[in-house]
Amino acid sequence: MRPILEGLFDDGVATTEVDVFATDLAELFPEEAELVRGAVHDRVAEFRAGRHCARVALGALGVSPAPLLRGADRAPEWPAGFVGSITHKRAPGAAFCGAAAASIENVRGVGLDAEFDAPLDPKVFARVLTASEASSVESLAPERRGITAKIVFSIKEAVYKCQYPHSRQFLEFRDVEVELDEAGGRFTSTLRRDAGPFARGFGFGGRFARRGGVIVSGAVLAR
Repeated sequence: MRPILEGLFDDGVATTEVDVFATDLAELFPEEAELVRGAVHDRVAEFRAGRHCARVALGALGVSPAPLLRGADRAPEWPAGFVGSITHKRAPGAAFCGAAAASIENVRGVGLDAEFDAPLDPKVFARVLTASEASSVESLAPERRGITAKIVFSIKEAVYKCQYPHSRQFLEFRDVEVELDEAGGRFTSTLRRDAGPFARGFGFGGRFARRGGVIVSGAVLAR
């Protein structure tokens, strides 16, 4: 089966993916294990899978294995000269984890998100979608609306991850507006407010895909 993250980013961004509960994942470094000491089994497995994926992606870029710790805001602290993003999603009978990493010589930032491929609950449309996005979704056939809204949700999560290391600001869903090219699997997004060094109107681009029961989105901050 084609890897879920294949083709989500251009060359220069390395990706890897695993089942959260795979048995052949790298062990945590002691410093990493301390970060989840006392956590329930599934949370530890999720954390371990994320660190494993991050190390494999960084290894593809020539980075030797080392602990990937986190800052006071709980975001991963990537090695100097590199950027990355980790995503995981688990539910009974399904557990996906992936990571993307790149040298800052190629891109300034990446954001990766995964969601299960199921429609977004219409009850949360108003919280997630801008007026323009809602209008676009409502123009679709009823059976397409929930999935398209879920794609927009995932893209916004990826964009938030991409911009956060630079802005250190948490954005609301409606702070970003997304335009989809569903046929091409691409998107453009625009900030609707200032966020750190990014002025209102700043744009992020990227790709999304639906594979293997998962919706994945990858946002990039170009050089």
